[in-house]
Amino acid sequence: YEEAKEAYQRAVEIKADESYPVDRITEIDALLASREEQRQLEENYANALARGESLFANKEYEQAKSEYENALTLKPSEQLPADKIAEIDGILAELARKRETEAAYNAAIQQADAFLAEEDLYAAKESYSEALNLKANDQYASLKLEEVNGRIADFERMQAMEENYNASISKAEQ
Repeated sequence: YEEAKEAYQRAVEIKADESYPVDRITEIDALLASREEQRQLEENYANALARGESLFANKEYEQAKSEYENALTLKPSEQLPADKIAEIDGILAELARKRETEAAYNAAIQQADAFLAEEDLYAAKESYSEALNLKANDQYASLKLEEVNGRIADFERMQAMEENYNASISKAEQ
């Protein structure tokens, strides 16, 4: 196109009154501008994807999503950015669920520890069980629940012995 443009420019120098070479120069300029615009779009799209991939690899999901959204804005018909946005949305939802579970677990443990400190063994048992429902393989909650169950068993044994003693005394006094 550059050679053609130069040739048309020479033609204008020869015949300045002719509109045909001027029109062709204008068309070539528009075509070259369109090509540059397309090249810039492709470059911006590729850069947004590359930044998104890098941020995604570093687990900076919010920023990565923003870059993929930028890429999708540049090329709305491309599937890759849409797929990555959906993937990130899934990851963010899972992370939020894990944070909620962790917060609920911590609250249950804190409550159970407080009940245990107050010697409210049945309430402690319920709260440690709740914590284990949230984190099934948690060692701390398992050990504490085992401890509480042992203390409850000891308490119930002592209570049964006390009841037997009182029954024996009552019977003897009749």
